[in-house]
Amino acid sequence: MSLLTIRRATPGDAGLLAELNGHVHGLQAARRPDIYREQPSPDELMALYKDPLSSRESVRIFIAELPEGKCGGYASASLRQRATSALMHADYFIVRKTEGMSAPPH
Repeated sequence: MSLLTIRRATPGDAGLLAELNGHVHGLQAARRPDIYREQPSPDELMALYKDPLSSRESVRIFIAELPEGKCGGYASASLRQRATSALMHADYFIVRKTEGMSAPPH
């Protein structure tokens, strides 16, 4: 029996991702207001996730589901391209952002 299931997020998960990120962002903004902006509105958070899930092939978001179907957290990554410069060849690299936090208890 698996402890959790990892699946790729879909546009229908935008609300769940916004809720999870809202909780994490609130903690980060309270601790480091010099880095993090104030809490975005729920609509801003929904748009933040819905667009990449719908139209950006370079973005991957994965959701960890617990056995009872609850979300245990998520991780996201995006593929970026570096252009050729005087010093470096063009290349691709992955930028990852792991949230890894479940929603607060209701």
